[in-house]
Amino acid sequence: EPLKAAMVDILRVVHSFFPTFLIMFDHYCAIAGATGPGAFAIRHNAFHKFLRDTQICDSPHCTLEMASLIFQDVNIESTTPKSTRVIDQAHFKAERTRAFKRPDLNDENDDHALMRFEFLESLVRIAVLKYGRAHHHQPS
Repeated sequence: EPLKAAMVDILRVVHSFFPTFLIMFDHYCAIAGATGPGAFAIRHNAFHKFLRDTQICDSPHCTLEMASLIFQDVNIESTTPKSTRVIDQAHFKAERTRAFKRPDLNDENDDHALMRFEFLESLVRIAVLKYGRAHHHQPS
């Protein structure tokens, strides 16, 4: 039940801020200056600019290095599941797994940039990392 309640809370927050997330996504796609299909994805350097601009990674529970790992995990394109890896870094212990992705999207999905659904997934993962159950910390 706690997991189900957490998922409902996450969905509620994503739904309420979805228009803002879309504006942020479009902005950081645009500042990268890419053209063609690459214009609709956030490259790693633009993602880091987003993290610095928003100061999301401002706690020992969520650093830029940890967010970079999230970027990599979310961006994995595969039709087979990846093995589970555990990373210990300061207070950070998380299983990094990747579920099946649709093979029909892999051709369209830039290997070094986040599409909109991946950007949203990264925001959720960063929020869980920063404000997750282990920290008992309420966002301000």
